[in-house]
Amino acid sequence: MSLMTEEIKRIANYAKRNSKRSFYDYMLTQEFKEFGKEYESELQKELSNSPPTLTVEQIKEITKDYPFELPVEMYELYKRGNGLLPIGLIHPPENDFNIYKYYFVFPDEEFPLMSLGASMRIYQVFNEYREKYGREIDPKWFPISIFEDMLLAVIGSEEQQQQSPVIRFYDSEFIPEIEWLSLTDMLLSRIDIVDADLNNCTKAETKEILKTIYEKYGRCGGLDWILQEI
Repeated sequence: MSLMTEEIKRIANYAKRNSKRSFYDYMLTQEFKEFGKEYESELQKELSNSPPTLTVEQIKEITKDYPFELPVEMYELYKRGNGLLPIGLIHPPENDFNIYKYYFVFPDEEFPLMSLGASMRIYQVFNEYREKYGREIDPKWFPISIFEDMLLAVIGSEEQQQQSPVIRFYDSEFIPEIEWLSLTDMLLSRIDIVDADLNNCTKAETKEILKTIYEKYGRCGGLDWILQEI
């Protein structure tokens, strides 16, 4: 069993133990503000046609216009959650229209992993930027998360690799910086951080815990900036 698979199990147990809010409830909370309770029936219809996990065949179909091979760790992650991760280890019934109640947003609701379809749409925008405006965007970059103008991406290859570095860049510059040595390392660090329960720590303790965790998993970029912001 791979390290990624083991890590997904650990995250699933964490979500169950801490009663994490499901993606379904998250979507209702977001949309109720604008559309009210009538949105719930529309949400159920929409989500029932979009399973939160993917098969290898579905991953290949969604990424058919990406001309490189995504790393094995990406397949392992998206087979278990399409931009989401499970709450607990019990697989819900495939015909359950409330299936999204068994999954939650990870690492957090402000900076989540994207669905594979959303990643492909951003990738196609990159192609347009490169072709129309001459932007220097490596076609191997495959986006996995976005927060305001900052993106994270893995790097595809001609022949499939087990892992890929995770790079960070801004959509105004497209200057990459390696953030993590692998997607697996990124997830490992995030679950270690939530397990550390930083809400009960002083600023000095928080900095020391984060520094230890980031160094443990080889975080490459942004460490000094993150620690200064605490």
